[in-house]
Amino acid sequence: VTMEHTLHYEKNKITVCGVTKVDYFEPDRAAIKLTDNYLNIKGSNFTMEEMSLSSGKITFTGTILNLTYQTKYEKSSFIKSLFK
Repeated sequence: VTMEHTLHYEKNKITVCGVTKVDYFEPDRAAIKLTDNYLNIKGSNFTMEEMSLSSGKITFTGTILNLTYQTKYEKSSFIKSLFK
């Protein structure tokens, strides 16, 4: 069974449904596992407001600068992130 996801962004409040795992959440980036892919979000001032993996929903505030989807998650090395 594939669960669809939704993303709602309004007035610096971000809500993502269809979440199965959060690989990391930092003030300027987040990696969120969805049913069949990953959602990578880059931005600023991210603050978690609510996270419920049992319901598959997370809500946080902040400014989104970039959203990307990936079919698999690739951890960036520290050195690699310095040159981005």
